[in-house]
Amino acid sequence: MRRPYWFTEDAKQIADKMSMHHGEWLRYGSNPVVQAWMRNSVAYYSNILEANDWQSSLAYVGELGELVKMAVPQARSLIRQIVTLVTKQRLSFTAIAEASGTDIMRAVKLANALNEKLVVEQRLDLKQEVAAEQACVYGMGFFKVSWRTDRGTPYISDSVTYDDGRQMDVATYDGDVEITTPSVYDVYFDTRVQDWDALSWVEVRTIKNRWDLIAQHPEIEEEIASLPRVGMREKIYDNAGMSLVEDDDMIYVYEVYHKPCPAIPSGRMVMYSDSRTIYFDGPNKYGCIPVVPIKPEPIHMMGYGYPVLSNLLPCQEMFDHSLSAIATNQSATAVQQVLTPRGSDISVQDIGGLNFVYYTPQNVEGGGKPEPMQLTQSPPETFKFAEVLKGHMLEISNLNSAVRGAPPPGVTSGTAIATLTVNSLEFLSSLSKSLDIALEQVMLISCKAHAQFSTTERTLAVTAKNNMAYSYKFSGKDIEPIKKVKINRSSPLMGTIAGRSDIAEKLLQTGLIKTPQQYFRIIEGAPTEELYKVELSETDLQTSENEAFLRGEDVLALATDDHPAHIQFHNSLLNDPEIRRNGEIVAKVLEHIQEHYQLAQQTDPILQGMVRTGKMPEGGFAPQPPPPVVEDGGASVGAVMGEETLEPALSGPAPVAADQLGRPVSRGI
Repeated sequence: MRRPYWFTEDAKQIADKMSMHHGEWLRYGSNPVVQAWMRNSVAYYSNILEANDWQSSLAYVGELGELVKMAVPQARSLIRQIVTLVTKQRLSFTAIAEASGTDIMRAVKLANALNEKLVVEQRLDLKQEVAAEQACVYGMGFFKVSWRTDRGTPYISDSVTYDDGRQMDVATYDGDVEITTPSVYDVYFDTRVQDWDALSWVEVRTIKNRWDLIAQHPEIEEEIASLPRVGMREKIYDNAGMSLVEDDDMIYVYEVYHKPCPAIPSGRMVMYSDSRTIYFDGPNKYGCIPVVPIKPEPIHMMGYGYPVLSNLLPCQEMFDHSLSAIATNQSATAVQQVLTPRGSDISVQDIGGLNFVYYTPQNVEGGGKPEPMQLTQSPPETFKFAEVLKGHMLEISNLNSAVRGAPPPGVTSGTAIATLTVNSLEFLSSLSKSLDIALEQVMLISCKAHAQFSTTERTLAVTAKNNMAYSYKFSGKDIEPIKKVKINRSSPLMGTIAGRSDIAEKLLQTGLIKTPQQYFRIIEGAPTEELYKVELSETDLQTSENEAFLRGEDVLALATDDHPAHIQFHNSLLNDPEIRRNGEIVAKVLEHIQEHYQLAQQTDPILQGMVRTGKMPEGGFAPQPPPPVVEDGGASVGAVMGEETLEPALSGPAPVAADQLGRPVSRGI
């Protein structure tokens, strides 16, 4: 009989099988990639991990401690600059639904507010830096999305009585999303698979409080209490010289996620510490693997990523050696040595603060004059080599001097400085692109987790554009229509003060900036879309109306619309021969165009000017002739100005008659 798929077996067997391989995951003696992780860890944090004296950051090595080891973390500084460049923009996301309508618009608004809440509460701006830094140091960084049933607002409190008579109050929470950044040491997967989306399962190691787990799983209290504390079974960081948490309260919990597939249609999720402590075993309700990688440079035919730091380390090590040689010479011979011939009758009291070396000169009667012994001079090649190494590191990292705040000689204009900065960012596009894709997936999984697990009604604070906050009552099903999340990133030029200043000056010259407030908003980093958001909203409306025509829906024209723009945009829909053969769509489009045409004739031009410019026309209101009367109960433009009611006039005229092809029979079209 064929052996079944091992992931369909009992949870205890899965826990045993996975536990057998935990030690192999970090067997650095036979895995060069894991060796690189360890080496990069020590090098990146060398000034902390290799510190051996609280009085000095220098180390003294050699048989007699004669060599001054001086570590100047140039490579680490460059990595931090890369991370800062890629993550400097504040995170903002836009949710996208797969349909349209009033309910969908509400779902999108809720999802956008939820994403904003997660960015703030989960400190995602800082966590993206952690993940990007790990990707540079280890070749991979990770985000993990979890629905925590022990988070959120407690709404039920029960008292649990144990066999020995003890009682404990246990609270039930409504749950909440948690976003974490596990390291390469904590994520276990099949490294033979290069494409992450092709993986069937992933395991993540987490650290949790023993007593929280006992409160949630009192039926296995003894098994949880006997688990070894963190650091007793797997000494991962000991090889890098790092100490582990020596707290008996903290233990390892392993979470295995298998995504839905033909072999396991509902997927599977198992949480355990060992085969005796199974905390959860059931379907994977996330519907995916809720672990998202950042892997800017994949290693061909392997699931690992290539770390940028590994490119810098050879130069960094030789850079440290060169500086150590110079520092050793300076430390040993920094005090001036004076050669003093015997018989010269010179004593220490005559010239204080120096070291005297007495010698007997040859063929010199009566001694001689003292001379300096130049031992502090290091070979100039040592200094030149150090500068060459530093230049190589800058070139490898693709960070020019403008990014580091020191523009090249002669470069003073904001445009040139901003261009140099953008060039550096373009070289780092693989990291920024990988990070953006990961963040979009993280926020989408977070929205789906709320839709799947949030069953209680909760309140979500939404901040309007006028900074007024109001609350929404919602549950998970309200955001089920969300199918995609898009990250909002501005131009790299907007990420620099020089770039923003240059853009603001050009927009001011072209007249797109009309007020001082707009100018300073651009300088402060506001998106340029704010300058033409009115025009964008009009274009969005026209696009939505064309989509409504294709669905066979009616569209309402208002007196305050930009009628020429609407007529031109809607008429472009009829430039498709397939649409022209659909008489119903043609009739609706031409009827709507006729409404705009009639409203353009009937609406007061002063009102139109105020809508277009947002300003009162010069000279104020001129005397106007009596407004024309619209038939079929419609109100005149005079009603728009306050004589009766706004509604009839803003609703447009009654539909006009059309011929058999849907063309209006009235004049003008």
